[in-house]
Amino acid sequence: MHSLYARINNITATLSTCMMVLLAGIACSSSLFTADSKGTLNISSVQVCFPGQTRRIPGRTQDFAFVNFNLTADLTPLFNWNTKQLFLYVGAEYTNAKGV
Repeated sequence: MHSLYARINNITATLSTCMMVLLAGIACSSSLFTADSKGTLNISSVQVCFPGQTRRIPGRTQDFAFVNFNLTADLTPLFNWNTKQLFLYVGAEYTNAKGV
């Protein structure tokens, strides 16, 4: 007859193996989902601060602006059983009067 520690070891080894197989299945199946989310971005207002109002970093100056926008998007296709949290960001590029 097996000892108590051997039985506990057998049960935990079986449970951890089943858990790893389940997690591997979830990770592999979540790559099959394609998320095609579309949205619209409306810019309400843009307020550009002028050179006297720019933020100064030692050695260089930065341009500074306030942009109000409205993002309308349906992000529900991005969620599946492997997605817990989404991070969204907006990137902006522009050229100034000097072409830089």
